Amino acid sequence: MNCLSLNISGTKEDFKTQWVCRLKVAHKINFIGLHTYINTDGCWDSTDHDSRIVRSGLKWQIRRKIQLTFCPSSASAFNRFIYEAGLQEFNMGGERYTYMTRVDAKLSKLVIESNYLAPKLWDVKEEIKQRRKVNHQKENQEPLDLKESVVALEKAAEHHILSNNELSKKALGFIGYLNLKE
Repeated sequence: MNCLSLNISGTKEDFKTQWVCRLKVAHKINFIGLHTYINTDGCWDSTDHDSRIVRSGLKWQIRRKIQLTFCPSSASAFNRFIYEAGLQEFNMGGERYTYMTRVDAKLSKLVIESNYLAPKLWDVKEEIKQRRKVNHQKENQEPLDLKESVVALEKAAEHHILSNNELSKKALGFIGYLNLKE
């Protein structure tokens, strides 16, 4: 049994409906998602055309209860459908979600439904990583620069009386440094 997991959350209901309808018509398939074993023979009487059937759900229980065996031609047809529809297959690693992050203990779903879009999102991800790296370096450098300017002005104060401009720079540098440390 082959299983297609379809999650296009974040899109409007009309888009989801139209997208699934286009898949059904273009590839002559019907979808059924089972959460418990039921007799599905009656489900197909209401379809408007002859088509292949994609069943998903509790696959091991369904396979065991209706005694399905692996069919290489069905698997090949299923994989061809995924390729022709431009769908992306993910290695879930046994996890419930496509993408997991431990930040704030949140689990997130990330679904890429287009082979065209996947590389673009990868590029965006890499660009974000670079920006974060540069910003992190700037954030770490700013307190050091402020501290150095305050120390330089304190050393200058040992040799001469600071001007009003130098006193203002020292005060602003000290306040800025303290604010960054909070």
